Amino acid sequence: MDETKEIHFLNKNLASFQLAVYDTTICEPLTTYGRFKQAVYGARFRRDGKLLAVGDEEGKVRLFNVRKQAASSDGKKAPLRIFKAHESAVHTVVFTRSGRTLITMGDEGCIKLWDITETKSIPLKVFSDVHSDHIRCCDASTLSDHLFVSGSYDHTAKVWNTETEGNQALMSMDHGSPIEQILLLPGDAFVVTAGGQLIKFWNVASGGVLHHTLHHHHKTVTSLCLASKGTRLLSGGLDKRVNVFSLDSGDYRLLYSFSLPAQVLTLSISSNDKFIAIGMVNLLQISMRNEPGKLEESLKAAQAENAGLEYHK
Repeated sequence: MDETKEIHFLNKNLASFQLAVYDTTICEPLTTYGRFKQAVYGARFRRDGKLLAVGDEEGKVRLFNVRKQAASSDGKKAPLRIFKAHESAVHTVVFTRSGRTLITMGDEGCIKLWDITETKSIPLKVFSDVHSDHIRCCDASTLSDHLFVSGSYDHTAKVWNTETEGNQALMSMDHGSPIEQILLLPGDAFVVTAGGQLIKFWNVASGGVLHHTLHHHHKTVTSLCLASKGTRLLSGGLDKRVNVFSLDSGDYRLLYSFSLPAQVLTLSISSNDKFIAIGMVNLLQISMRNEPGKLEESLKAAQAENAGLEYHK
């Protein structure tokens, strides 16, 4: 697969009876994954892009081999594995850093860890009844294979270590409203939560104290993602807006903001910042960032050399 041509980043808050991977060059489905009797949620790629996991309304989690598996007779790819993971709907899943363990979270408030190499559907570890309402979002560390976070409609975000015995989280933060999205920032020092009209930053290194709050949305914030190697934070909300914030300037300032034709339910951006996908109600927008032309590049070089040239678009 050529990652510059396929959307390997449509991975959050999916709710449909069909799962598809789109070709960004023509904005049409490249591959379709089927055999879903009920709505599927929270499709998530492994970091290498080879595996795709998705939860559903029945509590099952399906694992797909994105690159090699042949399609069935109906033209839709069959799952590599099916886990009967939970007794209630699974809205969010995430792979650990190594990619060998899959973390699933159910609406009943339980979290389970699965060894994807095992054929038996027996979880490696279970955190039982750790949230009092639906778990809707999660994220995993890119540094540690044992650290991950969960966000729930019970207003709490929790930090977990899979090596810790018992059922207790390392720390718990109260966002103050149902949490729609959560991120563990690179370096594992901060957690970002979105819920209601607010985005909050929590200092994990200081025990989960509130570090900063953003107030730029007028309706519920539904989605978060990182861009530009973790130096930018994108947020989308029911106010039909996407905001871009600076994470490397120290002031979390708003850099850009643009409006969409419908309420934003999910968004994500490719690792090279070239493509952005925005999911809305009955609408998917895929945008490609234009590369600077030769004229722009030459004028920038001249300007850097104080040649006195100016270029106005």
